[in-house]
Amino acid sequence: MMAAPREMDPIEAAAMRDELALLLASPAFSRAPIMKRLLEYLVEETLAGRGDQLKAYSVAVDGLGRAPDYDARADSYPRVQIGRLRRLIIEHYAQAAPGPAGRLSIPQGRYRVELDRGSSIVEPDETTEPVPTAPARKPILLWAAIGAAFAIVIAITAVIALVILPRHEEVTSASGRPMLELAAASANTPDSELSDQVRAVLLDGLRRSAVFDVRTTRSVLPPDPKATEARYRLAVDITPGNVPRVTLRLWRLSPDRLLWSGGYALPSANASQAEIAPRLASAIALIGRADGLVAAQEYASAPDGPYRCMLTYPRYRRERTDADRGELEHCVPQSIRQADTPMLQATASYLALDRLSGSKGAPQRNALLIEAQTHAQLATTIDPTDPWAVSAQARVASVQKACPRAVRNAIASADLAPYEPVLLADAGVFLLNCHDERAEKLIRDAITIDAGPEGRFYWALVLVAIERNDRALAAEALDRMTPPVIGRRPRYHLITAAGFAMLGDVTRARAAWDQLKAADPGVAAHPDQYLERTGISPEIAARVIADLQKIGLAGG
Repeated sequence: MMAAPREMDPIEAAAMRDELALLLASPAFSRAPIMKRLLEYLVEETLAGRGDQLKAYSVAVDGLGRAPDYDARADSYPRVQIGRLRRLIIEHYAQAAPGPAGRLSIPQGRYRVELDRGSSIVEPDETTEPVPTAPARKPILLWAAIGAAFAIVIAITAVIALVILPRHEEVTSASGRPMLELAAASANTPDSELSDQVRAVLLDGLRRSAVFDVRTTRSVLPPDPKATEARYRLAVDITPGNVPRVTLRLWRLSPDRLLWSGGYALPSANASQAEIAPRLASAIALIGRADGLVAAQEYASAPDGPYRCMLTYPRYRRERTDADRGELEHCVPQSIRQADTPMLQATASYLALDRLSGSKGAPQRNALLIEAQTHAQLATTIDPTDPWAVSAQARVASVQKACPRAVRNAIASADLAPYEPVLLADAGVFLLNCHDERAEKLIRDAITIDAGPEGRFYWALVLVAIERNDRALAAEALDRMTPPVIGRRPRYHLITAAGFAMLGDVTRARAAWDQLKAADPGVAAHPDQYLERTGISPEIAARVIADLQKIGLAGG
């Protein structure tokens, strides 16, 4: 008869919970909800005395949320996720010293969590089940000795590399992203409630960024010498009054250099977070979006690797240049092998769909759809709350005309990334493809927080107008569109021509079409294929082309 599980000693249990709280609050875990949930589950099972009885099935179902019909023999998902968890724990302790209680670890071949009072670090691998070993033989011992010597050489090389690494690597957090420090807000008033509300809004928004990690400082506390060095600092100053003003200054540190500053009026001295957030939304987006201020700084200096590859994706989305596409086709497969992240998998899904317009025949098209869906599913498997992953699922569903799934994921991605204009506009387009009335609002939200002089998301608003045959909306959007400086000119000219054609302005429609033919004759010859690459459904594309054909354009 199996003995009843024995709970951990209360003092030891309290120490483990204290260290767990430190890990869960760290940057390494702040953007990994699956890993947080899994670690919490393993710790609670360990504290309850059930750590040694844990099996792959219970970890998958109870710790990772798999369905009860999960087959542990056919799916290695829990073992892979435990491997990721071990690596994340090691990354955390590489950046921050353990608390007074000690260091948490998960022994190889076990699911039980241990509280290590020492300082040794066990390197992770992808397996968790015990592996039987054969009796040692002399040749194996010889090779083991050679391997050990080689490992020493590698270790020495690694130490040397750490010393001579360039500045770009020294100030990245455990996630590989740089650290942005939100400085303590200063206000010329004894009441700090407004300051706290402003900081809370900024912190909530900036922590959603895929570009950097965020930490806060309080002026009354001394700096932590063990903390990751910040590369950016956002200073916050509040001028009190009947209409308080917030001044934000973004600094690049070491050497200090002011990158940007902006001032924003607040509704009142008693404004709530819900009232403050819309006033600061464009600033949060400008700093934290995937093609924003920090992203531009990082792209200019980042070495080749997963992080630079991730930054290239929104650049390609914004400008659609052949150079960026070529870089993505080269770097995405390599980067996924080095550091599999939701955004890299979402990028791979996007590239597969990008090739749909050039596919020849149903077999190739189906293969590309399967490839895109596989990458989108992998993205949400890594992190089901990552907005880029959820948006990738929405895009695939939109192409497959699975509107309930497309709408559900589009709304979810917009909720997860309210300060990422590209994802808001994407969500709007997916809703438009499914004739959902909420499309216009999401596109307008993207326009509002983008704050760009060229109004890069008005093209989507023109499509809403064409879908609804709304002449007033088309006139508004066309009036505010301006040609991009680089990239995306074919889309601008094509949508402009279609919008003016819908309004019956033949002269301006033909002028835009002539510019399209000069800029990209291929798009002018096959506008339907180009619209498909930009995520537009065949039905909406057919309406665009029909408006063009009414005035003799697009093969009319």
